[in-house]
Amino acid sequence: MSSDESILTHPLSRLIYYLLLSTIPFYYWRQAFPVVPFDWFLAFILMIIILIHLVITKRLPEAFFNNLNIWFILFFLINLISSLFSEYRDFALSELFVLFQGYVFIIINLFFLDRKSLAGGLPMALGLSIGLNSLIASLGYFFGMTYMNTWEGHFRTLGVTLGSNTLSLMCVFIIPILVYAMINAKSAGSFFSYMFLVFINVCGLVSSESRGGFLHLLIISMMMVFFNRQRFQPRFFGIAISFLAFAVLVVGVAIPDSYFERQKTLLSEEQDTSFRRRAAYIKVGLDSFMENPIFGKGTGTFPKIWVKSKEVLYFKITERPTHNTYLDVLVSTGIIGLLIFLGLMFQVFKDISRSIQLFDIMGDDEYKTISISYMLAFLITCSYGLIKNLLDFKLFILVISLSQVIYLLSMREKGKSYELD
Repeated sequence: MSSDESILTHPLSRLIYYLLLSTIPFYYWRQAFPVVPFDWFLAFILMIIILIHLVITKRLPEAFFNNLNIWFILFFLINLISSLFSEYRDFALSELFVLFQGYVFIIINLFFLDRKSLAGGLPMALGLSIGLNSLIASLGYFFGMTYMNTWEGHFRTLGVTLGSNTLSLMCVFIIPILVYAMINAKSAGSFFSYMFLVFINVCGLVSSESRGGFLHLLIISMMMVFFNRQRFQPRFFGIAISFLAFAVLVVGVAIPDSYFERQKTLLSEEQDTSFRRRAAYIKVGLDSFMENPIFGKGTGTFPKIWVKSKEVLYFKITERPTHNTYLDVLVSTGIIGLLIFLGLMFQVFKDISRSIQLFDIMGDDEYKTISISYMLAFLITCSYGLIKNLLDFKLFILVISLSQVIYLLSMREKGKSYELD
């Protein structure tokens, strides 16, 4: 994260990095690239650029010396130990590659993220790419357009993502970041462009018919209102009321009744297959944890454990993930691994919170606001971890990287403030 001009700040390098971020929503398009997935190809190019930078400068960016390194090392070590002693050793060791991929992505982020990208390039790249995917999903859901919504022979109104939870989480993740960009827009055109992206992503979330997504949309909306309560001035009420009226009109006219029927099951006493299966995951996971509570059963081994359990007989007999990040970590690495993982999450929360305080003290309202938006994205993703596996979810890994870049920027600003004093 060098402040001086270098190969890292060259427009072509930036373009490749933002292109890598833009591939995150497009699972099927990434896989269509010959030989290796397209995002792997871009990551390889970026790693070459990083190596060239290191040869020239002979130094690592400041963000590499961060508060998360010890947690990264401990988490990898506990995964390695649990996998080496796992009854599914070969499979568990192969699953360590998922962690390796995550660490490589973190390295790339720490080299290419800087002050300018946090407030400009990053929200734009993620907003446009996730928005495009949401638009594709919405066209399929609301208008029955099968083009670009048919994958593996099936019509699925999920855009180019792999599942409904992935689509809904991406939409919920990007909304607070887009709202930040909308609030800080420099022109009316930018304001309404970001507002349109917010609307498209809400439509994308609806098209997923995800009950978890619906619940988290309500949560993130209340959190955004709370954190931006000081901005509610009379001159904004007209815009807010108009936008709300338009949203109500769309909800009343366009959204099928089946969507609301599905959301009602959140409060229904009757459980559908999805709820019963997830309850079975928890039971099998906790039983597995009790068998090896200290080190767990090995990285990513829950699908192997599930398919051998008696509970699987009540459902389709196939390997399934936990759909719960914390349960997955508990089964994989035991109580030690879960405590390390929670320690990592707490450190991320602590660093972003501290950054928000420092930006507030120094009167940097723009970066205080963007830090809050990334904090909200992080918190809602952590909450989503209760219904989705996050260890291979790139937006989750990205926001972990962002926490250290934001923290470093706030500490720099603090240092400059002391120098002026």
